[in-house]
Amino acid sequence: MLINICVHLREHVMTFFMQCNIFPLDGKARQHEFFLRSAQLLEGTIRSVKNLLEKFHQSPSSNGRSLFIHLMDQKKKKNSLAKATHNPAENLKSWKWLDATKQVFALYFLGFIVTLLPYFICQVPCQHSPTNRSIMWATTSSSLPRVALHSPLLVACVVQLHCVGHCRIPGHVFRDLEWIDRRRACGLGLSLGGEFWRWLELLWAWKSAIYLYIAQYLLPITKHEPTQQFYTTLDIGTTVKSPLNLLLDLGTNLTWLNCHQLQSLTSLHTIACDSDSCKVIPGNGCNENSCLYQQPNPLGSENITGRVVQDAASFSTTDGGNLLSQVSLRIFTFSCAYNLQGVSPPVDGVLSLSPGSSSFTKQVTSDFNVIPKLALCLPSYGTGRFYVAGVYYIIPPFDNSTNQIPKTLTPMRTDSGDYLISVQSIYVDGTPLTLNPNLLLGGVGAKLSTVVPYTVLHTDIYNALAQSFTLKAEAMGISKVASVAPFKDCFDAQNVAGKDMTGPNVPKIEFGLPGKTGEVTWGFYGANTMVKASEMVMCLAFYDGGMNPNDWVVIGTHQLQEYLLEFDLSTSTSINIRHLLSNFITTTKKQTNKKRNMGGLMRLTVSLSMFAAITLTSQAQYLLPITKDEPTKQFYTTLDIDSAAKSPVNLLLDLQTSLTWLNCRKLKSLSLLRLVTCQSSTCKSIPGNGCDGNTCLYRQPTPLGVTPVVTTGRVVQDRATVSKASLPRFTFSCAEEKRIQGLAPQLAGVLGLSPGQFPFWRQVTSAFNIIPKFALCLPSSGTGHFYIGGVKGGNNRVPMTLTPLKNIGSGDYLLSVQSFYVGGSPLSLSPSLLEGGARLSTVVPYTVLQTDIYNALARSFTQKATKIGMFEAPGHAPFTDCFDEGASSRNKRGLKNVPVIEIGVPGRAGEVKWSFHGENTVVRVMETVICLAFVDGGKKPKESMVIGTHQLQDYMIDFDFSTTLMAFSVKKPNPSVFLLPLIKDKATSLYYTNLNLGNINHSPLTQSLAIDFGGGSAALLRCNTVVKSITYLSIRCNSAVCKQTKPDSFCFNKTNTCGKYVSTSFTEHPLNTLLGTDSVSFLTSKPNGVTNSVHSPLILSCPNNANALRLMPKVVNGTIGLGNSSFSLLSQLTSMHKNRRKLSLCLPSKPAGLGSLHIGGVSPYTNDVSKNLASTPLVIDQTTGGYFIDVMSIEIAGNVVPLGKKRRGNAMICTLAPYTVLQGFIYKALVSEFVREAKMLRVANVKPFNACFSSKGMGVSAAVPVIDLVVQGGAKWRINRWNLLVKVKRDVVCLGFLDGGVTMKTTEMVIGGFQMEDHLMELGLEASNKFSFSSSLLLKNTSCGQNRIV
Repeated sequence: MLINICVHLREHVMTFFMQCNIFPLDGKARQHEFFLRSAQLLEGTIRSVKNLLEKFHQSPSSNGRSLFIHLMDQKKKKNSLAKATHNPAENLKSWKWLDATKQVFALYFLGFIVTLLPYFICQVPCQHSPTNRSIMWATTSSSLPRVALHSPLLVACVVQLHCVGHCRIPGHVFRDLEWIDRRRACGLGLSLGGEFWRWLELLWAWKSAIYLYIAQYLLPITKHEPTQQFYTTLDIGTTVKSPLNLLLDLGTNLTWLNCHQLQSLTSLHTIACDSDSCKVIPGNGCNENSCLYQQPNPLGSENITGRVVQDAASFSTTDGGNLLSQVSLRIFTFSCAYNLQGVSPPVDGVLSLSPGSSSFTKQVTSDFNVIPKLALCLPSYGTGRFYVAGVYYIIPPFDNSTNQIPKTLTPMRTDSGDYLISVQSIYVDGTPLTLNPNLLLGGVGAKLSTVVPYTVLHTDIYNALAQSFTLKAEAMGISKVASVAPFKDCFDAQNVAGKDMTGPNVPKIEFGLPGKTGEVTWGFYGANTMVKASEMVMCLAFYDGGMNPNDWVVIGTHQLQEYLLEFDLSTSTSINIRHLLSNFITTTKKQTNKKRNMGGLMRLTVSLSMFAAITLTSQAQYLLPITKDEPTKQFYTTLDIDSAAKSPVNLLLDLQTSLTWLNCRKLKSLSLLRLVTCQSSTCKSIPGNGCDGNTCLYRQPTPLGVTPVVTTGRVVQDRATVSKASLPRFTFSCAEEKRIQGLAPQLAGVLGLSPGQFPFWRQVTSAFNIIPKFALCLPSSGTGHFYIGGVKGGNNRVPMTLTPLKNIGSGDYLLSVQSFYVGGSPLSLSPSLLEGGARLSTVVPYTVLQTDIYNALARSFTQKATKIGMFEAPGHAPFTDCFDEGASSRNKRGLKNVPVIEIGVPGRAGEVKWSFHGENTVVRVMETVICLAFVDGGKKPKESMVIGTHQLQDYMIDFDFSTTLMAFSVKKPNPSVFLLPLIKDKATSLYYTNLNLGNINHSPLTQSLAIDFGGGSAALLRCNTVVKSITYLSIRCNSAVCKQTKPDSFCFNKTNTCGKYVSTSFTEHPLNTLLGTDSVSFLTSKPNGVTNSVHSPLILSCPNNANALRLMPKVVNGTIGLGNSSFSLLSQLTSMHKNRRKLSLCLPSKPAGLGSLHIGGVSPYTNDVSKNLASTPLVIDQTTGGYFIDVMSIEIAGNVVPLGKKRRGNAMICTLAPYTVLQGFIYKALVSEFVREAKMLRVANVKPFNACFSSKGMGVSAAVPVIDLVVQGGAKWRINRWNLLVKVKRDVVCLGFLDGGVTMKTTEMVIGGFQMEDHLMELGLEASNKFSFSSSLLLKNTSCGQNRIV
């Protein structure tokens, strides 16, 4: 009705002003222009009133309330609207929104009167000049009653601005309007013939913008990994809707698809050639009066031709974050393509997103009369978002109020039919590329593409980028490797750290773009600049487009992923109106027309906050405990239910159950339990609901029991307590007690955790308004954790690996499994076996596999297991493949270091692996027998793969429904630290360990081997000894192992045995040795003690010359080499078992005690000490692999002992040297200073020492001065009396340092074992080489010799 009034008034307003003669007209054309502008202004006002009233009717109550509150700005009303109350008086107050509506309408009506005042003024009988009438009009307007602002005209403007507040009209519009008002109020001589009508015309244009509906639409975006294509799903059809997957393309003008995929063609109708719909399509054609359209195919070389047709298209409205109600575009124009080159499942066609007039976005915004905008957020995995007429973008953790998405604006050209932005410069880690200006400025701009997978650059641009990137990467320690097609520049990915979700830590690439006040930069991090070509190689994700490409810069989807891109296609309406205000006020008419002609210049909004870079955590988080019932292998949590008397009930965790069900008789009180009625919205929203009278019922399968049973229960509501927070209306069902089967005695029911509408976690996240996610950590023992709202972040955040959830609408948690690995070797499986994915279950105890998958897994596992000393044993139901560990494993805790089983799943930049180690792959069934903890599910099971709880134990598993991603923690192999007990020989002061060579079941050969920090061989033994092991094998000359020992290897021709030169600490030159392999037994440790004995194959060596070890004391048979060489024990164990390159040493001071050597990590028994270690850089001899540190000075009781010419690494760490040896002049100065400070009686020297003292009456340690070794970095290695004085005979002690004379050429001192005793030392050989040390453990009333080995 309002529109009819509007049109009627438009016709008559010309007559009003003509009769009034309010404007001095120079001619008929000028009169017409004046009348038109007047009518437009009036029409805009009435349309605004009509639109506002419609919005009152359409908006949800919450939005409506917030709109009125925003308009009225009354805190009192805000509080009354924000709280729900049962008080009738308070409820009556809440109806004051009607009063707000009345005032808003009054404001609009006031503005309407102001626009009609010229007519009434002209009816005054007296004659007035146009200038006088203008003054009368302004005076009358300003004297009208004011509600909130300075003038009625401004009131109308501001009210309309509030009305479209949700559309984000910028605040500077307020300032511009106020500026207009000040000019008018100050009487600047405005006349109706001057700029006044131009302002009114501008106001009309702004009012017309308000006529747009404030609505927005959301479609999901999916990434097809094999083709790197991004598509959305659109429902096409009127009665029978056909969901079609359509590729998103910013360059296609008219949507085209395979119409054979439509389920029904009844509502599809062709377009005639002479119809308006055909004529508006640029480049249309005809065939038998049917409209045709031909356009380029983004997926192929041939053009696409198709008949233009029309049908309805359906999609959802949104509040910015959630899908709301379905709407239909009743007349959606597209083409049925003839040739479908490049289209492959799951894509059925191409959705046009170009700036052209026939694109999907233009059709939607025009038909629904909404803001002409679109926004894309392409996902790297999971589900992305495609907004049409976007207003709010709610993507957690961003919301629409306190934490909005930061955006950067840049101009965009669309006149070519593409989206082009101007790239002014390119930076790599802040350094600009040196480019010919014509390369960037001479082109038409950088084209944005949702089809091209990687950014394509002109050859000169690519070369400059790659060269700068390579230099920056090499400076960060990232080495370049051979290229992997189709990429030209690739790098070693082994040692590149990751920055959470921003990808590998590589140089940042930035594009410089024009902004509002200067250049702005669009930054791309590792996730968008690199692509993983293999496990070891990553490549620069840019293409060289050649010297003469069609577009010099095409920004592809890999770079656009995880950024929100907003394309604003409005020019003179909506958002861009703020620019129009500025142009009209500050520019001349010529400049204004020039800007109007730049219709192709629009705006692109880029969110520079990459969503994947942000940890999605919430301020609110809830935690419930998880307990394992060992007899039934069931995992449950305890939940408090009941408002009157809290009833703790134990509920089984089930990822398949949608609605929680339990035996309500276990509740202490039923007084506040409420039945849900059939007619209630709660009952209607539960899928599969039923009725019993007026009571809502729910039927669902029970996850337990021998035979499938459907559990039926009445749907009820009561209060539940979660982490001391109250969930007031927890919906669940009271199951029939006779139907409850298979639950452990202490369990009352099942807690629903499915992806459905009513699982427990979704009720909590909805009620408390937190991020829709939860996480589980099922315990193998003790208490596990059930988080709602996510896993807590922080500095100690659990490292997680992300993978998308598959087909979340199925009601199950499914993973896409791409491959299987055992011990690093992939299984040969038919791809069809893996198509169904793997379902996660918290009820099935062991992973169930289809027979073919199981057989391949078991076969490969058995082959790997037997190679490390395991023997096949008879099966134990339900397990088929079992193994005997051998006698050494009896009465040992833990499990054997068995082959690792890995599942390959899709990740961010390619396949990622979920690794399962011993505790998750085998189960102990007898004292020495373990079985493969997987079950054969048969040839035709319902599901090919169900991952059970035994495999999920001790992993943190996070389900995030804001991104439809699952994350699993990166579990380290356990055990991960090798332990060698150390013994001190009293006679020789050597520190040695005992190693068992050979298989434990075949009389292993035990050898005592001295610890050598400079040794290059894992074990150096006498040849006549090592051959006694029946499992020892010589390495042949032409074998693959021998070739790995080059370049310092040779062949001993007499026996065709591979030889190698090996460094040692007790010989000046490397020894000529022969190589062989054998299985060696080690202990592995946990913080609570020894877990088990493991076997590891090692490469050993023995001297070719039998006399090479003649000087070795008879107490030992050789040495264990721990130097930094490729074949030392440290290198072989850490490389083979993927441990950290780290070792810790604690030398015992007494023969009766056992010290410890830990390889692969720090000592787990001295955590109280290891927290307070001092550190200094570790210097490694590149020739021998020995370890050195820099001693800057020596202090005795604070007095400095002078050193010689300091060289890097002037102090060697040597465990074979019994005492510290100093260069001659340093030794003499140290002895002199020590004797001067010592308050002890000096006695005759006892060789090999030169400073001895009487120990009679020496009970006070203060009489012995301490010696400090001041190392690089300023730390002091303090040596107390226990490590200074050696008891040589009764009542005589000597200073435990030796004179090295002048023959020490390469170092100034050798720090020996005596000074290191009862100190914890750690050598870190990872990113930075570091030597750490503690003070004497005797100061803490402990020692290295205390027996910590269980």
